Amino acid sequence: MALYPEALVRVLWPFWFGATGSWWRKKPEGELVAMLQQQALYGKVYFLVIRALLSFLGMRRLLLLDDPRNVGVYCHAARALGIPTTGYMHGKFNVYHVGLVASPFDVYLVWSPYFGAKIASMWGERYPGKVVVCGLIRDALFIPAREALPDNVLRVLWLDEDGVPLSEIRPYIEKLKGMSHVKVLFRPKPRAAAAHASFPDWYLSAFPHDGQVSFLQSLAHHHVDAVIGCHSTALLEAAMLGVAPVAVITSFDYARDLGEDGVVFPCGSPEQMFAQLEALAASPSHSPPSDWPTLKLAIEPFQPRVAQQELSDQGFVLDAAVLHTGHTACQS
Repeated sequence: MALYPEALVRVLWPFWFGATGSWWRKKPEGELVAMLQQQALYGKVYFLVIRALLSFLGMRRLLLLDDPRNVGVYCHAARALGIPTTGYMHGKFNVYHVGLVASPFDVYLVWSPYFGAKIASMWGERYPGKVVVCGLIRDALFIPAREALPDNVLRVLWLDEDGVPLSEIRPYIEKLKGMSHVKVLFRPKPRAAAAHASFPDWYLSAFPHDGQVSFLQSLAHHHVDAVIGCHSTALLEAAMLGVAPVAVITSFDYARDLGEDGVVFPCGSPEQMFAQLEALAASPSHSPPSDWPTLKLAIEPFQPRVAQQELSDQGFVLDAAVLHTGHTACQS
């Protein structure tokens, strides 16, 4: 059973707020304090709704994705009812994901020892739950071996991402336009048409768009040699598959730790990016040169036996065939 109680909270919120929440409006402390008081009240309502729902459904165990926006409430409510929780890592995390330190999972399935160490560090090396490395669950993680095509053009995939200051990445885009032996494809982030319309034309039309459905299909279909982005998890997937991940450093500090920890190749200026791509173009099969640092793998291939054993120990009944194919149905 998949639970989306956020919708229920949104439905109940106006009624609850009308009955119990109007008092904060009269407080003289100011708008910021009022907003914080409202959010605290919303958190209380959220907790009570989740706890009531888990109790009503008679849940005996809970398997969750580690969405930091709400997972702390789920774990807190489940723990209040004595329900054990198992979390599966669905995206990279760091100190900015404060929801992951609000309440721990009893068992946390992560992508690699790198993230196992990171969650331990976020908890002061004393994570209260059990951390298990099981790799990334994907339908397919195989792409053909990369080979430099006869034209010797370096093929680059630019990742469209949210939250990135466009004025800071424009010099990088202009630099790429001037590299005649580099072919760049723009992989747009799925957005509503209205959201896309808010981006300037110089950005959306800078390069031809990638039309593949999945990121992995893009890597294979276009023989991608390097992926350029700022904070996307796709950079980590690229590294696992032997494609050079180049991370542009901006004032948006969301993923600076990826470069500091040595899981991507950080790039602090258009000139540094130019040098990195030139080195890739000159190396055999367009692979990272031997004098570049060896990246730590932040994502490892899925280990179905590890996941199956751990989930079975927690009382979940799963189809072994589903786990071994890597289909995401094993998360439900």
